[in-house]
Amino acid sequence: MVAIGLSAGGVARVRFAISPLWETIASIRVLRDPGAHAIHLPWVRAVRPRLGALVGSELWRLVPPGPGYVPDFLTPAPDGLFAELGVELEALLATPAAEIAAQVPAGFLESAAGLERSAGLVVAGPEAVVGLEPSASVAAAARDTAAVRDAAAVRDAVAVRDAAAVRDAVAVRDTAAEGLLRRLAGQLAEYFDVALAADWPRIRQLLEAEVFTRARALAAEGVGGLLNDLHEQVRWADDTLSVAQQWCTAEDVPDGGGLVLIPSVFVWPSILTVSTGRLAQLAYPPRGTGALWESPARTPDGLAAVLGRTRARLLVELSAPASTTALAARIGLTPGGVSQHLAALRAAGLVTAHRDGRAVLNVRTGVADALLGTTG
Repeated sequence: MVAIGLSAGGVARVRFAISPLWETIASIRVLRDPGAHAIHLPWVRAVRPRLGALVGSELWRLVPPGPGYVPDFLTPAPDGLFAELGVELEALLATPAAEIAAQVPAGFLESAAGLERSAGLVVAGPEAVVGLEPSASVAAAARDTAAVRDAAAVRDAVAVRDAAAVRDAVAVRDTAAEGLLRRLAGQLAEYFDVALAADWPRIRQLLEAEVFTRARALAAEGVGGLLNDLHEQVRWADDTLSVAQQWCTAEDVPDGGGLVLIPSVFVWPSILTVSTGRLAQLAYPPRGTGALWESPARTPDGLAAVLGRTRARLLVELSAPASTTALAARIGLTPGGVSQHLAALRAAGLVTAHRDGRAVLNVRTGVADALLGTTG
């Protein structure tokens, strides 16, 4: 169980973000244990043969199957609603070396193993350095002031030597961490191209629709209604968001920092949290994930005969809100051509347009839903 403090101030800083990096990490967990994510098996079967050397890479080994721990630094909190993978990888590359060393298994920074031996050693006292038993050294020091001065000199020399060793070990650790980050960033970019790029427009459409739907729920039901409807493992009460995760040992998050909600298709059927960093994050499965890999719905012949096949196809594609550009890519027309068809559908009361930040999303109306329900 993780508790995230969300009083009035924290609630004011709850926001959504669509993150390709989160989907990348979550999708690797799916590949590591496909049986636990059965609805994604069509995607797994298509992608797995293309992975090649990425299987067994450092990235692959850092993202274990659930419920294993995924290092928090792999999913920095996205800025804004629509994150770009390149920007997220830049944030990843800025992770402090100490944070990496604290989160990765020891084997990933083998060159930093000397850090534990240098910085964490128990330094021998002056007595051991001069080869005397402690009791004998104390007695000698009491008898001989010169021996005390010699022991102090040895102690200072040991301190200087150990300080240098610590600096060297930290430098080795930092170099190893920087190298690991560069390799991970390259592997993440390669993996996204191989495994997710082709499906990203479809995935992003579903995520955008989720954010649009949740925004309407927020307006209608308030924050409590929004948070308590995210997932069965998430409950908000008494200024605290409680996240039930059986294997999670993360510390609770104090109030005041806010929360980023990350809809993620590959998180299904569970949830993931990040409680470290500047903002707490909660990744949850959006509505419609179960139908993500189904074949596109057929355009009803009856509706096509009345509206024309292109306009009927647009209504079918608008099962979730979508931008004009996204619709154009899906049906193979220019954005200008799609815009003309959408204008006609808006005039007929079958489609409305809603601005969402810099994007304009087209939304099917209830009249259109009824038409499709009658002719489907």
